[in-house]
Amino acid sequence: MAKVSTLKFWYWSLLAKPVADRALYKLMKRERPTRIVELGIGSVDRTVRLLALAETFAPGVERSYTGLDWFEERRPELPKLSLKAMHKTLHETGAKSRIMPGGPTMALSMLANSLVGTQLLLISQLASEELLAPVWFYLPRMCDARCIVLREEPAGETSTWRRLTTIEIAAAAEATQVRRAA
Repeated sequence: MAKVSTLKFWYWSLLAKPVADRALYKLMKRERPTRIVELGIGSVDRTVRLLALAETFAPGVERSYTGLDWFEERRPELPKLSLKAMHKTLHETGAKSRIMPGGPTMALSMLANSLVGTQLLLISQLASEELLAPVWFYLPRMCDARCIVLREEPAGETSTWRRLTTIEIAAAAEATQVRRAA
């Protein structure tokens, strides 16, 4: 994959649609994460752009991407996303990638130990609180010290990305552990 030109980066950061993704592109330049996990893939284009920016701003570092999504089993009102097409697209980026069909609960329970050292975790608004409740348990072991966890939240007709603090993640994980013990 070719590196992103300065002009293209500024276009994505200032003019790209959806507007919420602009903050992600700026974050890629500032924080330079190379190990990305996405719970619920919002946009294939966004994923490709994130991987291109990871290559541009952290040259020579292996990029890895893990995407967990329902793919062909998505709700009818959501845009279609083919597992096969996503796999092909990710292969073309040159990043070490893994995609897992199914909801975040099942997939993360199987993959959490292999995702240690995650630097950027994106949680799509497609993942409801119900689906995420068991997931919080796995996040502390996945994230490294500089991990950025962003949760997509609806904002009118669009969405916005909210950064979750380590305290919020730890509290949610602890609440899950208490429920498991009962």
